[in-house]
Amino acid sequence: MHSFSIICCVVCLVSSVFAQDSVSVAASADNTLYEIPDGSISNGAGEHLFIGRTNQASNSVRRAVLKFDLTGKIPNGAQVTSTSLAVHVSKVSNADPQGADLFSLTSDWGEGTSNADANEGSGAAAASGDATWLHRSFNTTLWTTQGGDFAAESRSHILISGNGAYVFNSTVAMVSDAQGWIDSPSTNFGWIVIGNESAGQSSKRIDSREIATTAFRPQLTVHYQLSTGVKKENGIPQSFALSQNYPNPFNPSTSISYHIPQSGSVTLRVFDMLGNSVATVVDEIQPAGSHTVRFNGEGLSSGLYFYRLQSGSFTAVQKMTLLK
Repeated sequence: MHSFSIICCVVCLVSSVFAQDSVSVAASADNTLYEIPDGSISNGAGEHLFIGRTNQASNSVRRAVLKFDLTGKIPNGAQVTSTSLAVHVSKVSNADPQGADLFSLTSDWGEGTSNADANEGSGAAAASGDATWLHRSFNTTLWTTQGGDFAAESRSHILISGNGAYVFNSTVAMVSDAQGWIDSPSTNFGWIVIGNESAGQSSKRIDSREIATTAFRPQLTVHYQLSTGVKKENGIPQSFALSQNYPNPFNPSTSISYHIPQSGSVTLRVFDMLGNSVATVVDEIQPAGSHTVRFNGEGLSSGLYFYRLQSGSFTAVQKMTLLK
């Protein structure tokens, strides 16, 4: 019964404080980096992207770069809660499962008019502005590191076997990337997809944004929420409110903010899905105002949790996800 009451509170109270929404965005640019010593090959306008390693004796590595323009598609002040990237694989060297990882690019890059023929695996002559193995923009601007400039931490991982749809599921790192692209669009350099490069004949072909079938194009889905705002007078909130934690999902810690219009007893507790209390974050008399506390989920298992704020007759509940 306790668990049922908490879940009901989530349904009733979260919607009164936040507007929840999502948007799906097609890639605004994509390209393949072909391992060629002089950086002369690309495929900016091609229908396919490639990752992994071919069965060539040399220069066999392929990497895909993708960018998603979120400008004007998500309101200012939005808080990202989850993201996912869907791609469609249309050809594989063999059906042996091969891993693929998403990494955050740290330098901007371009997409020119190069367009490979046939299966596109060998690429085409790079055109002006194309990203290549050596160039961020052919043939004037170089990557700092050949093969692309990207952060060391994988943002998400998938295992590819045969043809079909695959999804890089949301992680804390992906949420952080998307949030940064919204808050600071000039830092949006997109992601690079890197497959298994340790063995030959591990390459996979991914459909690009130019593919005729719309459903096969790379698509980023972003779930976000907007606070309806809490009015203040002389810096003091005029109403109670419990905000969504940030970041969410989180690992292992996250911030929780809330507003109380009058001083009084405040308790903030965290519950698991069964309604069991797993942590008491706040239990004290607090002054009126806006407060932010840090919750550390170290020692807890991955999963969905609820946090409940009580102050006087006011009660509010939000949910959060711990991903380890």
